[in-house]
Amino acid sequence: MISMRMCKICRKRSPKNELLRFIIKDNVVSFDKSQKAQARGTYICEDCLPLVSKRKVFKNCDIKQITEMTVKVEY
Repeated sequence: MISMRMCKICRKRSPKNELLRFIIKDNVVSFDKSQKAQARGTYICEDCLPLVSKRKVFKNCDIKQITEMTVKVEY
């Protein structure tokens, strides 16, 4: 059975491996490449990545602007 997760921005359900997982640890947001880090996480689809700053998804955390380029470098 495939694990389904929901994008925090558009609310579209997708298989877990198709979404990008970001973790929030010590009030800092970082990309979780392995999708197994032991921290609070949230899933975002690639289409919504440019909207992260605009929608204030991580409003209570110290976050630098996350861009599609940043995520692709870490893949």
